[in-house]
Amino acid sequence: MGIRAIFKPIGWVFSKFWWLLDGTRRAILNLLLLALLIGIAVALVNRGPKPLQDKTTLVLSLNGNLVEQYSGSAREQAMAQLRGTGTPKQTRLRDVLQTLDAAATDDKIWALMLDLDDFGSAGWPACARCRPGWRASRPAASRSWSTAMATASAATSSPPKRTRFICTRWVR
Repeated sequence: MGIRAIFKPIGWVFSKFWWLLDGTRRAILNLLLLALLIGIAVALVNRGPKPLQDKTTLVLSLNGNLVEQYSGSAREQAMAQLRGTGTPKQTRLRDVLQTLDAAATDDKIWALMLDLDDFGSAGWPACARCRPGWRASRPAASRSWSTAMATASAATSSPPKRTRFICTRWVR
């Protein structure tokens, strides 16, 4: 008996073990690829926002002060965040006006709820600029909007814990 005869069964065991290991690796990677492709297909089919239901209430959460333009440049804000000092929360008036204009033309939006928990302050000019677009298509809501904004602006020194105003139902 030669050395070859002794190592032949050991080589056969190692070759079968390698064949099993390689087949398992291929099967696992193919299953992972298949799962990835199915995940991408599901994400493509189900993408996009859900459609609004009838009589939906728009919740407008105003965080910080209502301003015309953010204070400081984008670079200054990024540097303040990196330093950990942060910047005061601000909501741009332009964003609020765009939201109100879109809501005023959407037939599925039935009411507006102002969530003013984190609201800072707004000047009367900002409140006045929000009102005309709202009044044009929703006359019943205009009074509620200006009353809510005036009340919230007046209460900035010590706002209550939960400040919410619901503008009245819009009559069609």
